[in-house]
Amino acid sequence: MASNVLDLFIEKAGAVGKAGMTALYPDEFEYYLVAFEILDSQGDTVNYFSFPVMPASLKESHHEINNVKKTAGGVAVIDNGTFVPVNISMAGTFGRSFKVLAKASNEGLKNLRALGFNNFHNFEFNTLLKKGYGCIKIIESIKDQSKQLDSYDKPHKLIFYNPVQGNNYLVKFVDFVHYQDMANNMIPRYELSLKAIGRLGEEGEGVLDLAANLGASMAQKHIQKVFSDTLKILR
Repeated sequence: MASNVLDLFIEKAGAVGKAGMTALYPDEFEYYLVAFEILDSQGDTVNYFSFPVMPASLKESHHEINNVKKTAGGVAVIDNGTFVPVNISMAGTFGRSFKVLAKASNEGLKNLRALGFNNFHNFEFNTLLKKGYGCIKIIESIKDQSKQLDSYDKPHKLIFYNPVQGNNYLVKFVDFVHYQDMANNMIPRYELSLKAIGRLGEEGEGVLDLAANLGASMAQKHIQKVFSDTLKILR
């Protein structure tokens, strides 16, 4: 019996890869991807950014809310069953070299979702060439755009995908720092803090699902690898 289960697992893992296993079993397999998505009030994607380089540090802080009181008969505890905001912090750099970003329109992301995870390689992405500095400026623009009203004069929704830790949230920016220092050879670096105000699935209709998100990320990694290999050959 155990052998049959193991054989089935190996067969499935070989068919869809690690990213596919994360899409199928998000609570069992992590995948090294973080991404932002901005949605308008109609649930359509207006901006999307998948980090081409993982942050050097990524931390989630979960704080429980409960009310503990001493009573004449003992201790009374009142628990809060609603979502408790989560503090998220990350820091890192994208380096100085060029990064190839895979970009897709809202219609394109819908098509990617319709194609299915295993067929992401049949989807055509527009590519955008950015240096590390440019990638940080994209994060800054997402921060600013998330605070603006959409074309319907309603607030945008900012989604943070974090399959590294198995969580995806509706978030707000708390702090954003873009800096350079001599200790790191003046390489542009970033630090940012987010406040998660809802868990994905509890919050969002029309949100890019994990399988499509992973497909977009895999496409970007593939494009970046081809670009890097080509540069090595030219050198």
